[in-house]
Amino acid sequence: MAAFPHAAYRIYSKRGDSDCAIAAMATVFRRDYEEVLIAAAKVSPVAWKSGLTWVQMRSVARRLKLKTRVRKAIPHPDFDMEAETGVLWVGHHDTTAEHCVVLLDGGWIIDPEYNPAVISEHDDYLRVHNAYPGALLQVVE
Repeated sequence: MAAFPHAAYRIYSKRGDSDCAIAAMATVFRRDYEEVLIAAAKVSPVAWKSGLTWVQMRSVARRLKLKTRVRKAIPHPDFDMEAETGVLWVGHHDTTAEHCVVLLDGGWIIDPEYNPAVISEHDDYLRVHNAYPGALLQVVE
């Protein structure tokens, strides 16, 4: 199946314990969830249950023939939350062990943690979840 055009998203929710990165990547990459899951399983056989690191996420993208870049947000974002699109790593101020991977699209966050996925403005999302942006994985065209 061909990728969706740039103006369209099929929004995926997570299906496993720690597959928010897979769901977010499938949405951003405009690929079927299962296609991203298969690529992720080749990179890390426990990705569906244990999640993916940034290095592993970039390896998944390469397996899908996509070129990506990671832009850091710590200590200060080198990207514009209002204008950028990509897979956003989000950390939480109240715990160091928890993090989430969501879709950032021009100021909006789509959180695959919920089914159906929740869409909110990035400021509201970060405030409600007591969170901060960590890094942004973007497809380079």
